[in-house]
Amino acid sequence: MPLERILAIVHAQEPKATVQFLFWDDAPDVVGVGIADKPQADLDEVRRVMFDLHTGARVAETPPPSGLLETIRDLHTSLLSGFAGEM
Repeated sequence: MPLERILAIVHAQEPKATVQFLFWDDAPDVVGVGIADKPQADLDEVRRVMFDLHTGARVAETPPPSGLLETIRDLHTSLLSGFAGEM
C-alpha cells in the first residue's frame, strides 16, 4: 500500500490531527506515523501509531510518555548505573 494511502487513512480517522513524521521499526510490513493534536507539538506530545502496509489497519499505538514513567526511568538510570538501570 502506498504511503499516501496510509496518510489518507490517518486523516480520515483523525481529521484534526497533524502528522509529524513517518518511521519504520523492525517489522518490514509496518509503518509508524507520529501524530499530534497541533502542528507545533513537542515530541513528548506525539503519539506513535503503527499501520500494516498491506491492509492499512492500525496494529498498535504508543501514547506519549507520561511524567511518572519518565521519572521512574530517570531514577533507574541514575541509581542503577546507566544502561543497566534502563533495562
